[in-house]
Amino acid sequence: MKLVRVNILIVVSIFCIGISCSVSKAGENDIKKETDRYKKIFIKIKDYYSISNELQSYKNYINNSISVLNDELWNDKQLYKKIEEHGIFENNNVDLTNSKDKAVEKYDRYLKDNGIKIGYSEGAIFLYFDPIYIYLNFKNVLPEEIIEYFKIVAGDISEGFSQDEALMVPWDSIRKKIVRYENYFKKIGNINCPYIINLTKQKIDLYLKAYMIGLANSPIYDHIDEAKSSYDKFLAENKNSIFHKIIHDYYSDLKRNNFKFGKKEYIKGGYNYVGMTIFDKNNEALFINDLAEQYLKKAKSLMR
Repeated sequence: MKLVRVNILIVVSIFCIGISCSVSKAGENDIKKETDRYKKIFIKIKDYYSISNELQSYKNYINNSISVLNDELWNDKQLYKKIEEHGIFENNNVDLTNSKDKAVEKYDRYLKDNGIKIGYSEGAIFLYFDPIYIYLNFKNVLPEEIIEYFKIVAGDISEGFSQDEALMVPWDSIRKKIVRYENYFKKIGNINCPYIINLTKQKIDLYLKAYMIGLANSPIYDHIDEAKSSYDKFLAENKNSIFHKIIHDYYSDLKRNNFKFGKKEYIKGGYNYVGMTIFDKNNEALFINDLAEQYLKKAKSLMR
């Protein structure tokens, strides 16, 4: 498997960040040591707003460290090649456990000690910070309501979602993700922890958008039967959801069009494209993305 470096933006989790690393400089980015320092901080503070600020500070540290590690990995051609040769590529992740190469073994130990995993997408390997590391290290020093977020995200990543802008899970799995994060949002709605609240909103928005229009390489019109079945479940099983009416009305728009989509050409950036359209309740033809965006704005207003 030959991998090449590409510029990618991957949202994996709260700290889903591209990284790189050379073994020689890895020790300068001692995330484990900094994590231990933040443990002591969290033990001392109890109010949620202060916890929010410290979590943001911790994330900033992780971002900076991982940015350095990312550049180092991509510039260290020898290490990059060794990972290509010795890694087991499976389910968007690269496993180095069985490598017999000393440098790779050392690198693998460093990654695990610092809560970092290797992923791959679009022909490139990258590192990301594992939210389960937060859960395991902070579960005894952060309030249960806060640590639950990291536990949910860890499970979310384990379930999978997408690869190269294509869905890797059934459509109904998106419904379950929405409901899971919404239930958590309701639970923490009155907690003054902006950092976690905003992250939860972002997750809900991400999955609602995917639920309505799919992804670039898995659009709803290619999965309409699967989407219909999931919408029926949402309306029947998730009546307490704050998004129930939104899904109901959007589903009604699809039904009004007999689940058929039209095509319309448009120009963007000097290039010609073809978009899929649907008629709204006013019998106006709208691009499916534009129609969905109207409902997504309403959904956002419900989470204020």
